[in-house]
Amino acid sequence: MVPQQCSNTTGAETHLERKWSPMNQRTELASGEIVNGSILSIWLVQPVKKPESVVVMWPQRPTAVSTRHYSDVAAIVCRLVANASTELAAIKAGRR
Repeated sequence: MVPQQCSNTTGAETHLERKWSPMNQRTELASGEIVNGSILSIWLVQPVKKPESVVVMWPQRPTAVSTRHYSDVAAIVCRLVANASTELAAIKAGRR
């Protein structure tokens, strides 16, 4: 699965979105569906005059997975985190 861009499609404002000001620069490092429409997104947040951080946005509801498919979901989560780490390293190296 190739991570795709996603956004908050419900129109609801999350507690993280409320705390972010327009002065923050956000860069999506990785994002993708982990199961049944549940999206995991990983962002680099660079606020003005504050240390940057990585924000992992987990699904807002618990995600039930059968034991048969659990290893597939775990692999997708690991792949997303690895993709985000690679993207962050590229940003830090100045290649992006």
